[in-house]
Amino acid sequence: MRAGIGVAIVPRRIGEDAGLPCVAIRQPEPGRTVLLVGRAPRPRNPAAEALLGRPAGWS
Repeated sequence: MRAGIGVAIVPRRIGEDAGLPCVAIRQPEPGRTVLLVGRAPRPRNPAAEALLGRPAGWS
């Protein structure tokens, strides 16, 4: 990025904190995919269990 040869989509705060030029994306509004990754068959902690209990598409 600093060499001027790349593009990244990151939260504005990350770019600003790194001293990079930022441009807002207005349309279409970017989405976000969140994944929960862990090792099986280890038991999950209560926070992971609560997160997995949420329906798809929750905000």
